[in-house]
Amino acid sequence: MPLDSEEPLEYYEKSMFNSEWKPAKGKRCTPVDDVVLSTDKAPPALRDQPPPPPKPKEPPKPKEAPKPLIQGLLEVGAKIHEWAHSQTAVVPEGPGGTLGPPRIIPAKLLPPFDLQDVPKAMDGLNWPVSAKLQRKWFAGELNYPTTDKGAVLGVNQDGQPFPPSMIDTTTIKMDWLLRFPRAKAKLDELLNERLFNASAINELKLKARNWESSPYVIDTWARCEGDWQKYHRTYQYQLVNVDSDLTSKAIMGVAGSVTPILMDDLYGALAGFSFYAALSKFTYFNGRLEIDEINYYARDVFTFHDRTDGSPTSKGTQYLGNWNKHGLIVVPAYAVLGEVSTAKMPPVARYGRMTGGHVFYTVRNRDYREWQLKHRQGGDLVLYSNRYRMRLREPMVFEFRR
Repeated sequence: MPLDSEEPLEYYEKSMFNSEWKPAKGKRCTPVDDVVLSTDKAPPALRDQPPPPPKPKEPPKPKEAPKPLIQGLLEVGAKIHEWAHSQTAVVPEGPGGTLGPPRIIPAKLLPPFDLQDVPKAMDGLNWPVSAKLQRKWFAGELNYPTTDKGAVLGVNQDGQPFPPSMIDTTTIKMDWLLRFPRAKAKLDELLNERLFNASAINELKLKARNWESSPYVIDTWARCEGDWQKYHRTYQYQLVNVDSDLTSKAIMGVAGSVTPILMDDLYGALAGFSFYAALSKFTYFNGRLEIDEINYYARDVFTFHDRTDGSPTSKGTQYLGNWNKHGLIVVPAYAVLGEVSTAKMPPVARYGRMTGGHVFYTVRNRDYREWQLKHRQGGDLVLYSNRYRMRLREPMVFEFRR
């Protein structure tokens, strides 16, 4: 079905009783062309800027001499006379007056929905972490990747690593992540099944080629001086992905599916992300690796980069839902189209009603990127959770030929 038609589309909405998303049974929405997503609102003040210099103190104004009593009374009387003979003194009509019919707001006069209104809608969905990250993104300096590799590693439009102001180590907390059962299940998989499996051992062997032989214990975090990017790049050796395939499959949804769409604050904040294991304390001497302690943590690149690798999905721009100031609905037909095309996806109106609460505006990755280029602001981020240390009951020992 062509999406520029007026044929109603199925959509998903959040349950009133829990966080599940299900098809809106018996309801449809209609594409509309009379309104568009706005990006005109002025950007917020840049964060992480030095405070402005204090304003110079103004010299005190000289005090006026008090007026004589008679002069003051004459001035008050003159003002009362002027008011009594002005239009503002006309008394408005009482309850019996005719006020006319209520004004009907045509579509063109609907209050605009701006891309910067999305965080407020997230507040209404009880997605506080998602909203916080969006606001931080809007207030950041211009920073974004231009390649798939840059989106993974955190390399920006100038070919440089993301600056320190774009490395966020405080917003994502491990305790918050583990409130979501699917995230906890993946972390358990990492710690119980993948920590020292064949792929992990092979990665450790590759990293060992760059280490100097020493009988002394290496404290990796101290050696990296708390530099998260350096630590991750040097000592991370195993990972497990969370929601990496769920993101595309769940948001697309299948009409009539019995499995509810999992869209929540975890999805809104991170979509697909990964848990990592990295060395914490170890020795490496004469090809013998002895691991006493590891760290585990979550990492994600908060970006609106669309893939450019030539795959079928790289021809589209990721669909992020239909939003208004009151919340979000998901149109499966738009999600499918966004995977393979950048074609226009007009806003939709529930029940065909052109009112602020019923019109939902299509939001995609490209809208955020275009906002950045328009306002020369908006910073993609590398996110790290706090790290947890895990002391091994017995050291893990591996013999690698040098």
